Amino acid sequence: MKLSGLVACGIGRVITLMEEDERDWLGKPFIPYGSRLHALAAAAGRPIEVVRHPIRDGGVPTPERMRIILDDIKASHARGTPVYVHCWGGKGRTGTVVGCFLMRCGMAESESVLDMIDRMRREDPKRYDPSPENDRQREMVTFWRERS
Repeated sequence: MKLSGLVACGIGRVITLMEEDERDWLGKPFIPYGSRLHALAAAAGRPIEVVRHPIRDGGVPTPERMRIILDDIKASHARGTPVYVHCWGGKGRTGTVVGCFLMRCGMAESESVLDMIDRMRREDPKRYDPSPENDRQREMVTFWRERS
């Protein structure tokens, strides 16, 4: 999604799951976008925050780290702030967080959560790539349980 689209959609908080020094398969660094996004939001008179909750590419966070990420999303929603969560490819780490969020909110069960993610991605041109993208990520989602 283009940065201007995030602003136009009213996104007020962007959560990046990427590590700060992340690089693509060719070794090219990800181009930081925070300053440009803040400028676009300011020009539109809209506040926006960008926060980082890093998860190693292809990996899964600890349960405690996942709870922190989910708490961040929940707190933003409680304030009425729309959230955009992303990683580099938008499938692995992002799908893991989205799946755990669906489980936390009771919107999906272990048996249905991966199918629900597939349905949510039906308009995604990359929908044929799995999300979450590996067994560890899918296992975290399907077995996600909150601990008191």
